[in-house]
Amino acid sequence: DNENLIALTVGLSVKFSLSPLIAALALGCLSRVLDRGYNIIEPNLEGLGHILFLVFFVYSGAVLVPEHFIAMWPVALAFLGLRAVVLMGSGMAFSRWNGLSWRRGGCLGLTLFPVSSSTLLLMLHIGSLFPAFGAQLSGLMLALVLCSDLLGPIVARVGLIASGETRD
Repeated sequence: DNENLIALTVGLSVKFSLSPLIAALALGCLSRVLDRGYNIIEPNLEGLGHILFLVFFVYSGAVLVPEHFIAMWPVALAFLGLRAVVLMGSGMAFSRWNGLSWRRGGCLGLTLFPVSSSTLLLMLHIGSLFPAFGAQLSGLMLALVLCSDLLGPIVARVGLIASGETRD
């Protein structure tokens, strides 16, 4: 049964002091590799989506330490700059294998710029394991996500326009 497999994976990860988040991710990747097209579980979150979204951001704001956020935003911008360079470089490096020009590959690599909010989940997990480090990390991760959320759509749009994928 699919739910039992997920419960077993999470239970074993807790038993052996491993990250349940990483164990569940590994289970998902393994299921895709071993059996193409097989879904372990497809939760229907449409009705709960708005509530989960609200709870997620309220909790994220509650754990934010403003002093760490203010101190970490330059580091977050530097990290995002490095991320943009790496994304463009990897897009350019793999462009020939994808049948694209270097310029187009770099521009399309730049469209991957926005940082996922799953970084907040990882930050909360690390913060629970290492409370002293977690406070500093929370400031960095929240500054990273905030800067990415503000700059991400702009950078992604510029990348799409520069690659010729869209005109508007």
